[in-house]
Amino acid sequence: MDDEGYDADAVTYEDKSSQLKSLANPLLRRVHEHSERPDALKALTTKLEAAAGFARAIRDKTQSALDAQEEAIFTTVEIDVLDKLISETKEWSTKMVAEQEQLALSAPPVLTIRLLVDKMSALEREVNYLMNKAKIWRPTKKVNETKNESKITKDNTTNSEAKDESLPKEVVIETENSEEPVPSKDNIEEPKIVAEEETTTESSSTKTLDSTNEPTGDPDIAGKYFN
Repeated sequence: MDDEGYDADAVTYEDKSSQLKSLANPLLRRVHEHSERPDALKALTTKLEAAAGFARAIRDKTQSALDAQEEAIFTTVEIDVLDKLISETKEWSTKMVAEQEQLALSAPPVLTIRLLVDKMSALEREVNYLMNKAKIWRPTKKVNETKNESKITKDNTTNSEAKDESLPKEVVIETENSEEPVPSKDNIEEPKIVAEEETTTESSSTKTLDSTNEPTGDPDIAGKYFN
């Protein structure tokens, strides 16, 4: 065979290479599966134990919250789904390991690395969902409490506005000598001017030029305006 093929074309070489690969690949694949399976099974067992511990912890926490009549982060359905996945994965692993041990090393494996990776991915996906929910979870207020708080705030605002309207308003006029508040125009009572009866006994001829600078009429009128 070593002496043959010197004059063969590229197509012949490719055909011979494909035949060798088709014979060798199954052997190499079985070797890879048998050598890597123990580590993959160990990793699956570790993930199963971690998921089971996580499930117990969140179940206890949820039950404590329900006993105290508080809002729980997780629902019982979510925890049951995780427990079911853990139980089914354990049963599947035990069954597949037993079947694989019944086969000869030369036989195609039934428990492959790909199947083990898929089971680990399913566990990780479910656990990560619950962990992310716990990180972003915030307690919610009850609807009745929210309505009552809104009503109390509205009543307090209304009472405060009514109280402000009932207070007398003052107008502050700033001057150089005084900073005291001055009542507004609405609160000032208009002075009542009492007309004095004019005396007819005096004649206009008795008035002199000096009397034009003196106030006429009742001198108490000024006091009625400004006192």
